[in-house]
Formats: sequence, structure tokens, C-alpha cells
Amino acid sequence: MTASASTPVVNLNDHVAAAAYLMKHADASVLVVLDGQWPGRPTGIITKADIARAVAAGEDLNDVRIRDLLLGVSRRSVR
Repeated sequence: MTASASTPVVNLNDHVAAAAYLMKHADASVLVVLDGQWPGRPTGIITKADIARAVAAGEDLNDVRIRDLLLGVSRRSVR
């Protein structure tokens, strides 16, 4: 899978607040997450629902990194 110019991308180390901003202004419901160590290598996706769950849990999106959000998504899918 490769990211195209029309697919918004974020980095694992970006703050979730930046992803929420990008989703809103790019009118995207999904973002491709790129690996910080291997630039250009997709490591997952985050959705508006993932961000909404973080907000509902009382998380400050300026303090949460995308990698932390992905860990939470992984834990939820295992249960």
C-alpha cells in the first residue's frame, strides 16, 4: 500500500490534535499513519471514530501521540 497525494497522511509521533485538524480540513474520515523510522512506510490507519473515542475518554488530544492512539485501537481489537 502506498499513500497517494489524495490520501492524507500523519506520522506516528504527531499529536492526535493535528490528526483531528487534518481530518476536519481535508474532509477525510481516515488517515494513513506512516512509520517515523521508515519514512513512507504505512503502519496503520486512524479514523474519526478513534479520535472520538479518545475525546470521550477525556484525553487531551494535544498530549496524546498517534502511536498511543494506535496502541489503544490494538488493545480494543484484541478484546
